Amino acid sequence: MSLAALLNRSCTIQQRTVEGTLNAYNSPVTVLVETVTVCELQQRQRIETTDRGEVSETDWLLVVPAGTSIGTGDTVIVDGDQFEVHGDPWPARNPRTRTMSHIEATLKRTAAADDSEVGS
Repeated sequence: MSLAALLNRSCTIQQRTVEGTLNAYNSPVTVLVETVTVCELQQRQRIETTDRGEVSETDWLLVVPAGTSIGTGDTVIVDGDQFEVHGDPWPARNPRTRTMSHIEATLKRTAAADDSEVGS
């Protein structure tokens, strides 16, 4: 069974791309592109500091199928929770088959105790 067959959790990847057009202030227009795919999400680390107020920071491992477009700064939504891609994703290569088997990305999520919004 391939790794891609084991990925069964739905997620949405949001990427911001720049169009060729300019807005009224001569700034490039940014477009939000959403891709729905399957993934696996696992928590790696959680830190809650009290020296800067009550702020929590969690690191997550996201695994998506090979060929999925994902990059640093993208937003990933899983079960209604938002995470930000932190650093460059890693296209994992299977040395036996000599092909890319999946992509691993580090996600971050931060929140304060009084945040009414879901963490980002």
